[in-house]
Formats: sequence, structure tokens, C-alpha cells
Amino acid sequence: MSASLIESKWQILGFLLFCLVLTIGCVANATSETVPTAVQTEPTLTATIAATPTQLSAEPATFTPAPTLTQAATPTSAPSPTPAPVETPTTEAALEPEIEATTEPDSAESACRSLDQLTDIGRNRNIVSGPWPRPPAWNGELHSGTGAGLSLIHLGFDVEGPTTQLTTLLDILDKYNIKTTMFILGSWAEASPEWVTEFVARGHEVANHSYTHSNLGEMSAEAVIGELERTEQIVQQIVGQSTKPWLRPPFGSRSPESIQAAFDAGYTTVIWTSSTDDWRPEYTADDMCNALMEGAYPGAILYTHSYRPEIPEVTERFIAEMIDRGYTFVPLSVMMAGDPAQFIE
Repeated sequence: MSASLIESKWQILGFLLFCLVLTIGCVANATSETVPTAVQTEPTLTATIAATPTQLSAEPATFTPAPTLTQAATPTSAPSPTPAPVETPTTEAALEPEIEATTEPDSAESACRSLDQLTDIGRNRNIVSGPWPRPPAWNGELHSGTGAGLSLIHLGFDVEGPTTQLTTLLDILDKYNIKTTMFILGSWAEASPEWVTEFVARGHEVANHSYTHSNLGEMSAEAVIGELERTEQIVQQIVGQSTKPWLRPPFGSRSPESIQAAFDAGYTTVIWTSSTDDWRPEYTADDMCNALMEGAYPGAILYTHSYRPEIPEVTERFIAEMIDRGYTFVPLSVMMAGDPAQFIE
């Protein structure tokens, strides 16, 4: 074989080796290029994972309306607190005036008329003579009775201060055949025992208004009991009748401790449905009578003090108005009896 031929073969072999190396290099390059492509897919995965927090952060937005729903429910449920306290006498007082307002929507019709316009009003239904059975004390505060479907109403008197108008007041009660409950201040009874005797002689029952007319809600239990027991002893000595179980705290001031202390002493704390607001010096007879009318409904427990000179007029106008509307005035013990009808003739 000639040297030129051998040289040509080596050239061909070298060329083939060069092509092989070149091919391997290209393949290597191609492989290295595909790896970054695969790595670049990771951001896609990362983006997918990153989307997860976005979905989670949307959950608070989902729950955001919840407070709105709760707040929106509040007006709807607002009436529920009114019936909720039905367990206590307070609620009956809150609900019943609404019934009365439905019956007599005209405010002018609810105003007290003058005595000249009430001259033909009859007398109260007859109440069986007392003393009436008294229920055991209740560990709570009394705001109203039931009325027992009889259109019963109670107007009691907190007795203290000047006595100059008491004869006129008692004569008005007799005129309309009214028997009621007198909440007597012990210190007043000491100074005016003849009037305590007169109350009982006219057929009224006696109750406790403390001894010193102090704020029972700020007193210790011992002090509260001392006030009540002192008045009880004084009234017992004068007329031989107990003031239990009825207590009207001065100013209506009471606390859980004073209510419990009163109960321990044998008393129910009596508040009221409405009153004359006669403690307001600017109130006229019209104002006081209208204040009573606004709180008058079956089972209402109303009160007034005895000492203002306008009270006899206010009392007569209010009594006449309510009798004209079919109401019967009763003492508190009759109002709170299990069967009040047995004491009404």
C-alpha cells in the first residue's frame, strides 16, 4: 500500500473522530440546555404554592360579614330583652302600658279631667274588710301585680311630713270606698301615733317605710334590719298590726344587700310601676295626675307621698278617672293574693 493511501485513511479516520467529538459535544450541550429548562419549571411550582397564601388571606374576607350579621341581628332581637325579664314583676310593668297605649292611643284621652267633669263617677267596688291575709316575704323587688283579669290597681301612700291634709285625703278615700296600704315612716309614727290609729280605723293596712328615711341601698344589712324592726315595733305598739311583708324603701333606693336584708327581716321590697313624681317641686296637680295615668294598667302598683297640699285633689281626680274606666282599687295584700276575687264584692 502506498504511503499516500495510508495517509488518506488516517485523514478520514481523524475526520470521523472529529465528527464524533463534535457530536458528543452537541449532545452534551443539548443535555445541559434541557436541565435549566427543568429548573425553570420550579418557579411555576413556586407560583402555585404562592397562590395558596392568597387563598388563605381571602378567608378573613369571608368571615368579615359575620360581625355585620351579628350587628344586623341586634335590632331584630332588641325586643327580646323586654319579654326576657317576664320572670320579674318589672317586665309586666314594661309590657302592660303598651297594651294600655294600644287601647287608648289618644294622649289627650289619657289626661286627667277636672273635678267638675268627674262629678257623676260612682264608687269603688266593695272590698271585704281587712286585715287581709299577707303573703310570705319574697326575696326580690316588686314593681307590679297581675291584676288577675279583674282590672285591679293599687294606689299606696308613703306617709311622712305635714299632716294638715290627711283628713281631707282620708275623706276622699272614704267617698270612693277605697281601701289601700299606708307605708309609714317610723319616726313620723312616733310623732303622730293618732294618725296611724286613724288609718287602721278607716280600714287601711299599714306597711314599712323605714325609720329615718335614709338610703337603705347604702346601708349595711344590720342597719337595714334595724330600721325595719324599729318601725315595726312602733306600729305594733300603736295599732297592734304588723307592717310585714311590705317595705317601700325611701327614694326607691335599694341594693342586692338591702333587698336580702329586708327579706331576712320578713319584708318584700316594693317599688312601683309609676308615681305622681310629687318630689318635683315644679309639678302641678295636672302633672301629677297625668303621671299616674301614664302608668295605670291592670296590676299597676302606684304611689304618692301624703304631704303635698295638692295630693287630695290629685288622688280624687285619678281615682274618679280609673273607676270610670272600670278599674277597682285594692290594698297591696289583696292585689298580691293568690285569688284577689275572694276579697271583692
